[in-house]
Amino acid sequence: MTVPPNVAAGLNQLQIELPSWAFGNSGTRFKVFPQAGVPRDAYEKVSDAATVHRFTGVAPSVAIHIPWDKVDDFADLRRHAEAEGVTIGAVNPNVFQENEYMLGSVCNPDPGVRRKATDHLLECIEIAETTGSTILSLWQGSWVAAFAVGALTWGLILWPVIAHRRKRGETGLPAQTRYNLPIEVLYTVVPFIAVAVFFYFTARDEDRILETSANPDHKITVTGIQWSWQFTYTSDGGAQTTGTPGKPPTLVLPEGESVQFRLVSDDVITRSGCRRSCSRWT
Repeated sequence: MTVPPNVAAGLNQLQIELPSWAFGNSGTRFKVFPQAGVPRDAYEKVSDAATVHRFTGVAPSVAIHIPWDKVDDFADLRRHAEAEGVTIGAVNPNVFQENEYMLGSVCNPDPGVRRKATDHLLECIEIAETTGSTILSLWQGSWVAAFAVGALTWGLILWPVIAHRRKRGETGLPAQTRYNLPIEVLYTVVPFIAVAVFFYFTARDEDRILETSANPDHKITVTGIQWSWQFTYTSDGGAQTTGTPGKPPTLVLPEGESVQFRLVSDDVITRSGCRRSCSRWT
């Protein structure tokens, strides 16, 4: 099967944000299985994620989850991540696991629960600001713009209700007009401006998140075959390692150098398990 050039180019630019919880104990929805060598805190999770990035070159950021990744000094966690060669990505709150959230979090009918959820979200915003999360800064701007548009909309709704209400002693209908050109231009242009602003900031942050090396140190073609994988070291003499259903191939990568993967499949659509690959890389 021939992969279209635009698809191959898109895969070569793929960037993956690793979640910190992927390096902890895992399992199924029925049971979590303990494993040896599991990171004990957020620092060790970031270090493990940085190891994956050093070997792959496609995972430059780490998403954290609060309260499980809570530390005493998030500025220090940011410095630790940067020293390891990665950045802190999305900051995920927990407004779903506690019993109080059975009927929702920020829209819960209990004002105490709503306050608890809101305080936690504000805490996560402060953490994201301290860790330099780009994704949070994008959504902060979106919320500000949304509140501004909402305030304008409610203002335009309430203004005629108050300003043009019927006065005492008045009879009949007020003067009827077919259109109001300035208002029609306003509610036509403003949405276009809002969409353009959202698009600009989304594209700007997405370009930064998906930025890749123009000249990677190594190029590897990863071919999906029936029940296994084949690794071709394209830029290093073309050596190949082919796996079998009973013995998956081992991917050998240099530490501290960028690697570009080209994913192809001649006969099947294949998927791999991240945990097995990560365990071999480390």
